Amino acid sequence: MNKTNDIAAIVMASGLSRRMGEDKLKLPFRGKLLYQHIVDIVSDLPFKEKIIVTSKDYIAEYSKGKNFTTVMNPEAYKGQSLSIIKGLEKASESKGYMFFVADQPFLKKETILHLIQIFDENSDKITLPFFCGIKGNPVIFPHRLKKDLLQIEGDQGGSVVIKKEWDKSIKIDFNHPIEGLDIDTMENYNKYKES
Repeated sequence: MNKTNDIAAIVMASGLSRRMGEDKLKLPFRGKLLYQHIVDIVSDLPFKEKIIVTSKDYIAEYSKGKNFTTVMNPEAYKGQSLSIIKGLEKASESKGYMFFVADQPFLKKETILHLIQIFDENSDKITLPFFCGIKGNPVIFPHRLKKDLLQIEGDQGGSVVIKKEWDKSIKIDFNHPIEGLDIDTMENYNKYKES
């Protein structure tokens, strides 16, 4: 897929790493900083636009060099919903909005492209990835749900909208559990940080 698609990619990189006790996105992970894995893979894909929402200057600086539009979120403590809202407010009108988390370093380009292809065939429905039966990211929301997403609050993120649309959503299960893994504990970090 070389042509630009009508989807805005929004990377959420504002988290406070409460469970890790330190800024996990800055940790070295398999030759890069943890967050750079997602930024690099998204930068190589033909999205209509690429937006990153962060509270960290070092992420903003790196992402600008990868053709991202940066949205600063100094109020990250208010929860993930604020990152979603800030990303959507910056995004232009698009057929869909694909939300990535910055601590999912094993996600593959082929998986992202497959999700985009499925969404293109069902562009009025949420496209949800599962990894061996476990719901994960990135999720693609259709344009018709933008207003609903702009109303969310706190740490619920997009889950309240997904719940409402569950029966109408397209669910794709990938047989690669590691792709869905978020690095959100020191145990996971230490287990997977070396290649």
